[in-house]
Amino acid sequence: MQGRWIAPLLSRLRETPLFLGAAGLTAVNDNALITYLATLVPNLGADLKLAVVQGAVVGGGLTVIANTPNPAGQALLGRFFDGGICSPARSRRR
Repeated sequence: MQGRWIAPLLSRLRETPLFLGAAGLTAVNDNALITYLATLVPNLGADLKLAVVQGAVVGGGLTVIANTPNPAGQALLGRFFDGGICSPARSRRR
C-alpha cells in the first residue's frame, strides 16, 4: 500500500534532496522505516539508495525526539524512578 505514494515521490528526487529528506524524517520516524520505504521503489538507483541510507544514518541522532517516552507513560511510570523515566537513576523498587 505504501509503495503507491512513495515510489512516485522518491523517484522524482535527486541525491541531495533525498539525503536531506531522509535525515529530516529520521527526526520523527525510525531509521528502519525510512530505509524500508525506499526499498518499495522499483528501479531506484544505487546512488539514490545510498543517499537514503546515508541520510538515515546521519539523521539517526535526531531520533531522540521520536524515541522519548510519551507523556502517558511518564505519568504512569514516573513515580517508580528517581528523577523520572529518562534519568539514568535506578528504580526505587527492587
